[in-house]
Amino acid sequence: MKRIIHIEPLDEYESANFYTIRFNDEEDSEFDKFFSKFDGIPEYESDFNVIISYLNKIGEQGVIDRYFRPEGGRVIALPIYSNKLRLYCFKISECVLLIGNGAHKEVEKVQDSEELSKYVSDLRITGKYLLSRIESDKYDTCIHNCTLYGNLEFSIETTE
Repeated sequence: MKRIIHIEPLDEYESANFYTIRFNDEEDSEFDKFFSKFDGIPEYESDFNVIISYLNKIGEQGVIDRYFRPEGGRVIALPIYSNKLRLYCFKISECVLLIGNGAHKEVEKVQDSEELSKYVSDLRITGKYLLSRIESDKYDTCIHNCTLYGNLEFSIETTE
């Protein structure tokens, strides 16, 4: 299914800027949905706080691979060690991180969960498309001083 997405600024830090995805037909961004699902829930409080702590560290030090669990290609996850929760991200550059959605990981492999597979697939498609726009001369999309510029709205084929 084709859907229009917006790449929106999420947070600006000293060494990295965070962006997230918002589907045109939805009010909340993918990160906002993750945050709403798990913030303040006692069962997930410790795991949620670890993820937020890592995001702060990444913002201060940059999008460094050692802070993430590799999920294939540029798709990465927080946290790096065992945790009930996973937050999926796409590394655009050493200082630009596209943050998607996440969930309670109850399965061994992402592919074994329809929910997690959808988050990862949509993030991968969006990230690859955004990178292709940045790397192509025919689009006005670029990164300057860790900030994305240009047309950050486009249509992608989602897994829904």
